[in-house]
Amino acid sequence: MNIQCLNSKHAELVSFISKLELNNVIICAIVLQETWNFKYPELISIPGFQNIQSKLRTFSNGGGVGIFIKNGISFKQIPMPELYTENFFENITLELTSKNYRCTISSIYRSPSQIRNITQADQYNQFFVKLDELLSTLNNYDVPSFIFLDANIDLSTLNSNTQANEYADIIVGNGFIQNITRSTRIQGKSYSLIDHILTNDISASHETGIIISDVSDHFFTFIDINKKTNKVETKPVKRRSFTEQNINMFKSYLRDLSWADVTNENNVDASFNNFWRDFNMLFELCFPLCTFKFNKNIHKKKDFMTNGLITSRNLKNVLHKLALKQPTLSNINRYKSYRNMYNSLVRAMKKLYYEDSLQKNAKNPKKTWDILKELSTGKKSSQKIDKLTINGNSTTDNQEMANEFNNFFSSIGNKISNSVLPTVKKAESYLYEDPNLREFELNPINQAQIIDIVKNMESKASSDSDGLSTNIIKKIIFEISIPWSIYLVLVHQMVIFRKQ
Repeated sequence: MNIQCLNSKHAELVSFISKLELNNVIICAIVLQETWNFKYPELISIPGFQNIQSKLRTFSNGGGVGIFIKNGISFKQIPMPELYTENFFENITLELTSKNYRCTISSIYRSPSQIRNITQADQYNQFFVKLDELLSTLNNYDVPSFIFLDANIDLSTLNSNTQANEYADIIVGNGFIQNITRSTRIQGKSYSLIDHILTNDISASHETGIIISDVSDHFFTFIDINKKTNKVETKPVKRRSFTEQNINMFKSYLRDLSWADVTNENNVDASFNNFWRDFNMLFELCFPLCTFKFNKNIHKKKDFMTNGLITSRNLKNVLHKLALKQPTLSNINRYKSYRNMYNSLVRAMKKLYYEDSLQKNAKNPKKTWDILKELSTGKKSSQKIDKLTINGNSTTDNQEMANEFNNFFSSIGNKISNSVLPTVKKAESYLYEDPNLREFELNPINQAQIIDIVKNMESKASSDSDGLSTNIIKKIIFEISIPWSIYLVLVHQMVIFRKQ
């Protein structure tokens, strides 16, 4: 909250916190703006909390940000000296660790006062650039982030205020959401929503709200964090490198093979096993399965992120850093223009990706619901069944519930089968009888036919359990068409198919 001088409001704040704790409200952190300057942190302590962590003004009065952390919670300050600027962007960020949960929390204050020799537009621009940098930086941490702001930007005027629109665009463009939706400051008949809580932990369900208090002319805002969900640690990327160079090397090795073990073998299984042995050996040699550490500048977390978008994101970051190091009007406008274009492209690609996914799975209800769930929550989640009714009796015993599910799914097939009415009519009687059909002939296949069949296959990058995709098969079909045609002739002559 905006405390408006911690020294003078200290006793009221301690009393307010004490009342909440007496009502069994567990408070992990108290995030403040406009603390103003103070010399002795130990004189403004709060029982049950560690000494305040703060960033105060050195060249003027007012402003300042601080955070109280509850005893028993470990924390460390994340230094961001290039962001902190008095009046424009006053901030402090901590990383908290408690048992199995980690997160970052930030306090930000933007002064609404007019600064000498700087236009109001330039003040907003500098704030927006630094906010964008902070949100982008926090997204690099593999933990949820929670940001508490007194931005002095009224989001209740979103439909009519240019600065409010740009502010909201930066928040959403970085994958954060704003959680406070009611006015946080009321004076007479005027009201405004200028105190905000942002988070990028959109997969979890958090409780947020406002507490009306007269400690300050700003109301308290709060968020009750759902600790059951946390960001998943990014796993290493395992993949094969199908570069043009590797594919050409693979084709060269295949052309050099004599395939004698395949073409001279009269046993169907042995012939195929010999083919697969040589083929797989060269495949693993040219396309080994390698483990790569995830790099957000190269790899993609979301399927709708194309290589072009990743390149554009990297350029956006370069322009962002330039606008921070050299905050000229030209650099700032160039960055803002490119950022807005990039955000529009991301939204368009995301929309196109999910529309295409829904269209492809229109006849698959389960997959359709999975896509809708992913789209609405950002992450797949599962819910635990705490209670089950069995034969009219409710139970919470995990073993009983597991046994009931096992009994249901193991017997459902027989129950459905038994529910089908018996019939004396044979299934063969439904087949069409052609008096002129006397035999079924399987003609031998040649090399040209194999090539034509493969070339007409749909091109797909998705691979099977052996790492093969139709894309790769189509590129090497000329090199393997000879042994395959001979093998299929053997199958036709022996009228024997592989056992496995």
